[in-house]
Amino acid sequence: MSMHSRLLAAAVAMSFPIVAASAQLSSVGPVVPENGFPASYTDGQGTVLAPCLNGSGFCLVDAAAELLSPGQPFPLNYGGTFPDEFFY
Repeated sequence: MSMHSRLLAAAVAMSFPIVAASAQLSSVGPVVPENGFPASYTDGQGTVLAPCLNGSGFCLVDAAAELLSPGQPFPLNYGGTFPDEFFY
C-alpha cells in the first residue's frame, strides 16, 4: 500500500465519529423460581428481552428447555434440557 493510500485511508477513518454504544437498563422482570433467571430485561426505550430457551433455531440452543420435575431443585428440575448458556 502506497503512502498516499495510507494517508487517504487514515483521513477517511478519522472522518467518522467514534460513538460508544450504550443502553440504559430501566427494569428487570421477576426472577423465574424454576431457574433463578429474570423473566425479562427492559431498556430505557421500552425494548423488552425475554430468555430465548425454546429451541427455535434463533436461540442457538440445541433443544427447548423443558421443566420436567417441578419438585426438584435447579437444574435437576429440567432433567438436563437447560442449556449451559443462553441469550435474551
